[in-house]
Amino acid sequence: MRFSRVPYVPMLILLLGLWACGNPQETARLKLGQMNVNYNEDSFVERIKDGDTLVVKLFLEAGMSPNAANKEGDTPLGMAAKSGRQEIAQVLLARGATPNTQDKQFGATPLIWAAIKGHPEIVTLLLEKGADLQARTGKSGMNALMTAAAGGQTKVITLLLDKGAEINATDDDNRTPLMWAANYGHTDAAKLLLEKGADLKIKDKKGGITALGIAALNGKIELVQLLLDKGAEVNAADAKGQTPLMAAAHNKHIDVVQLLLKKGAQVNAKAKDGQTALDHARASKDKEVEEVLLKGGAISGKPETPASAQPAPAPSAQEKTGQKK
Repeated sequence: MRFSRVPYVPMLILLLGLWACGNPQETARLKLGQMNVNYNEDSFVERIKDGDTLVVKLFLEAGMSPNAANKEGDTPLGMAAKSGRQEIAQVLLARGATPNTQDKQFGATPLIWAAIKGHPEIVTLLLEKGADLQARTGKSGMNALMTAAAGGQTKVITLLLDKGAEINATDDDNRTPLMWAANYGHTDAAKLLLEKGADLKIKDKKGGITALGIAALNGKIELVQLLLDKGAEVNAADAKGQTPLMAAAHNKHIDVVQLLLKKGAQVNAKAKDGQTALDHARASKDKEVEEVLLKGGAISGKPETPASAQPAPAPSAQEKTGQKK
């Protein structure tokens, strides 16, 4: 009796297929292969970003860890939070994703990413699953409330405060959520924080500047108006003795300069180096701001050079001729 030969390659494929049928992980990997999807961490995180729930589930069924980071250090749950992929975030958490894992680049947790990007549903989900409300980024020490304020995310701010977030918490440079809102000109976020008790007087560590100083420095006139209306000190000086008026003048924000003067800013206040707002305007070569300040009675704080110390004028052509004679 003779047996016909069975080609080796087709037989191998058949055996692998039969084996995969009884192995869920291999079945999932075969499906990914049929879809031309590479089975690796980079591809996994990228599919999360794209919101491809089916493929993400196949990755997990194939044995991919729900905490497997890509080459850049982005975590699966962090990417889902950043991209607003709520369904995928639920899938990852159900498969054991760690809610407080930090990414490599910023040291930010999924909650921090969801907060700054404005995804309140994901924020709620993460908090329910044990996300740390006070977790901070590894580089600047910002927490979720601060990043929400920096992003102007009022819904998230309300949610975090209701969950017990500290309204006047500070980062590594002593900057508060209010300061972050002021820095980026998020008036609604700042208004909400002020209504909830944000402190106007806190100064940052590096420059000793207040929220009003930050808003004036960046030309955020609506924020300047709001902060002044809420009782901010118009002449609050930073560590160098520079006032909000000086900051606005230096950065050519004429509308802010006009508003501060209207609200009682001391036009001739001097910084520790003796300079006034007028000196800052002149240093920035802004004639419009200089004119506004002069109309308000501004003077220079720089000491005038005594006549005896001034260099003698150069001799005229006639004087030179006379000397030759």
